[in-house]
Amino acid sequence: MLTRREKIKRILQEDRFTDIDELVMEFDIYDKKLLITDLQHIERSLKRLPQKLIMKPAQCQECGFTFENKRIKYPSKCPKCKGQRILSPQFKIL
Repeated sequence: MLTRREKIKRILQEDRFTDIDELVMEFDIYDKKLLITDLQHIERSLKRLPQKLIMKPAQCQECGFTFENKRIKYPSKCPKCKGQRILSPQFKIL
């Protein structure tokens, strides 16, 4: 039986990018911080392998501001326009 992190890793190895909201629905976990912790762990574990976790950063739907993608996080509002309509970051393993 696979762990939650192993299942997330398999999902991220598919041909498309997956966002945190899709993972929330897939695993029926409404604590996004838990999923972010899982993604951070997966990112660290991949450093020893030829694979890499790719992240498309979050983006504000109101003004188009793109968040920095230095760390995996789920922003709640835009620092530029203070809007709360944020497209969540998307992930894929290559």
